Amino acid sequence: MREMLETKGVRVTDAEWEQLHRQWEVIEALKNNFQHVTLNEADIALTYEPGGECDEIK
Repeated sequence: MREMLETKGVRVTDAEWEQLHRQWEVIEALKNNFQHVTLNEADIALTYEPGGECDEIK
């Protein structure tokens, strides 16, 4: 995923990458827990907002 972001011109710091990686794992776990969904409900997207909300402990 990191290579895909970089090929699209999105630069990600190591700290941002760790947060994105954790979020992606949670999304994948949620997707795997669906038992009965329609196609409209199965679409999940990960977006990146530069300068967006950050939950890091400083």
